[in-house]
Amino acid sequence: MRNRFAFQPWYFLFWLIFFVAVRAVFLGYHSAKTAELSFSTVGGIFGYGLRLDASTAAYLCIVPFALLLGAIWPVRASLPTD
Repeated sequence: MRNRFAFQPWYFLFWLIFFVAVRAVFLGYHSAKTAELSFSTVGGIFGYGLRLDASTAAYLCIVPFALLLGAIWPVRASLPTD
C-alpha cells in the first residue's frame, strides 16, 4: 500500500517538471524576443509561472488520488477488526 501512495508525489513532480520544460522550450523557440528581456524578467517568468504550474499539477493529481483512495477503501473495509 505504501507504494501506491509513493506514486502521488512523483506524479505531481512529473507535471511540474513538464510545465517548466515546456515553458523553457517556448522561450527557446521565441529566442529572438526572449533575448530582448532582462534576466530578472525571465527569472520572473519561471518564478511566477511555478506557482501556476504547481496549482495546475495539483488539479491534475486530484483524479488519480481519488481513484487511489477508492481502490484502497474496499480493502480497508473488508479487513477484520480485533
